[in-house]
Order: sequence, then C-alpha cells, then structure tokens
Amino acid sequence: MTTLIGDAKYSLVSCPYARSGNVWVLDLVGLSPILYNVDFNDPSNMKLKDLRDNSVSVINVKRDSSSNTVPCAFTSIVKGSLIEFRVSEGGIGSWIDVANHDFGMIVPQQKTNNLTDASFVGAYPSMAFIQKKTSPYTRGALPIAFNVGSDGKMKAYSCDMTKTIPDCLSEVSNSSPDTTTCTPISNGSLNCTSPGGMAATAVLYTSGSQTTMFMAITNMNVGGVGYGGLLVMTKAASMKLPTSGQSSAAGSAWFAGIDPGSSNTVYSGTTSQSTVETVDTATNSYTSSSAGSSVITTNYINTPSAGLAFSKIGSTVKAVGIGSPTGWSLAVVLASPGVDYNGWFAYIRAKR
Repeated sequence: MTTLIGDAKYSLVSCPYARSGNVWVLDLVGLSPILYNVDFNDPSNMKLKDLRDNSVSVINVKRDSSSNTVPCAFTSIVKGSLIEFRVSEGGIGSWIDVANHDFGMIVPQQKTNNLTDASFVGAYPSMAFIQKKTSPYTRGALPIAFNVGSDGKMKAYSCDMTKTIPDCLSEVSNSSPDTTTCTPISNGSLNCTSPGGMAATAVLYTSGSQTTMFMAITNMNVGGVGYGGLLVMTKAASMKLPTSGQSSAAGSAWFAGIDPGSSNTVYSGTTSQSTVETVDTATNSYTSSSAGSSVITTNYINTPSAGLAFSKIGSTVKAVGIGSPTGWSLAVVLASPGVDYNGWFAYIRAKR
C-alpha cells in the first residue's frame, strides 16, 4: 500500500486509513477534479491545503454529542464553507458541503496507473451521474456494465432498468461512435475529449485487488444541451449472500446525498440498524428490515450485472448500488412515480 500511495503515511490512532498526501476532490455534477494536500502528521495541527492557491484550512476531528471522537470523520472550513468528510478503509472518502448543496468523492492521488496495466483487465460495474447544467433539478443516473480487455479497449453494455429484475445484456453499438480519447497527464490524471464536445478528467485508483476510475464529466452535449456529471467504474468485487438473522448495527455507515425528486438540498446521516430476514439462493436475493420501519427491502446481488446490487424498497422505491470491499459505495434511487434515478448517495462504512 505504501508503494501505491507514494509519500502518504498512516498517522492517526483513531483512523489508520487517514493518510497524509495529495488527494483529488470530485463532485457528482461535473466539478473538474481539484488537488488538495492532506496533512495528518500532527494530530493537534491537521491541515488541508488547496494546491491551486496554497490556501490552508484546519482539519478538526468530528465528535459526537458526548464529545467522543467519531472514527475517520473530520470537518474543515474551506473557502468559508463547513465541509464534513469521512475516509474509508481503502483511502477513498466522501465529503459534503451543505451550504453549497454539494457532495462528492475524495480519491488519493496516484501517478503511475495506466489503463493498459494488467490490473485493469476485467468486468467493471459502473454508475453514471448526469445533471443538466442550467437546471440542478434535472438529474438522473443509471448503471452501465463495462469490460476492459488486455489491450485497454472497453466494451459497454446498457442496463434495462424497466424489467422487474433488471439486467445489462445489450452491448452498446459503436456504429456511429463519438470516440473519446484520453491523454495521460503528469499529475496522474487523464484528459479526455471527443469530437462531439465531450470534456472530462479521469483519475485512477488501485487499492489491493480493486481498481477504480472516477471520470469527472465537465461537459457532455446531448441534443444541443450541456450536461456535467461523474462516471465511476470499479473492478467487480466478489459479492456473497448474507445469512438469515445477520444484522448491521445502527451507524454502521455514514451517507451524504440527495433524495429522489427533492430540491437540490443535500444532507448527511447514518444508517439504521438492519436485519436479514430471509435468503433465496435461487434468485440470488435476500430480504431485510430496518429498525423503526415496517418496510421490507428485497436485495439482489450481482444484479443487474456483476458487482452491482439492486433493491426493491417496499412496493414503490427501487435502488441500485456499486461498492467496494474497502468500505465505500455509491447508490442511486428511483421513487415512484418517476423514471429517473435522481436520488444520489455516497456511503462510507464505519471503522470496524
């Protein structure tokens, strides 16, 4: 891990995943990645430096209502706004800026990754978040299935989310492609453009056996309208059914996001206690309940493709998520009536 991260260090007793070093900050609606330096080396004087102008912000450990330290949770005043962020076991984090209605991901900088590396070959469940530039309420997200070959070329498969149990079986035609070309930059990012006006910056991150690409789409033209967004594709992690009676404690994950069909207001919170009620190996699914709610959720693993999870929450709400064995995940939600998965959430699992 030290070799991968470079000059980063494990430095906090309360959070060994909080590593000093440079990190990319991205949001879900097209912010060009911003490079910051995080300094955890002195727990009494932790700092966050914006490498665009070298401005420095103090990092504080987040505390609960009893003044106890919340592991891997931090706050900082950045450019006059209160930012809260959490760090996962693999180093990837999530942040929220309530005042500016924004949230996103934090990715440690790695300079040596390349899409033609053998570690990138395989199946990649993906999630695309897209928002109209002139209307923050016009947003939607859908899963996509990619497969990366040993030559670095990708095949894409669209996902049919209208089915009772969705799948990603239709290969996307390239008969009239708007070919995107990505050029490596010395800072470890990729500058991606296309003749049709696509503009994006991608960052790659490898942790253990999982490789992830975050592509910040700063512009994408659809029918003459400009959109921005984020494409996240990560190597499919192994998913197994839980056992009946298995439970997750309240607060086992922190989330930041925005509800489906709501205004552009973001919020954060922790998950409720949940229990696995039944397991069905024939359909690769299980049901679960949450404390304080009578709603039963049916969860399908490796659906609509390997590495994705599809959920039916009660009789009206649907969700699909993409995750990592190292504690971060992203999910999109569709609340009936509606057709767009416009509920967006990032999750960071609590320290185990």
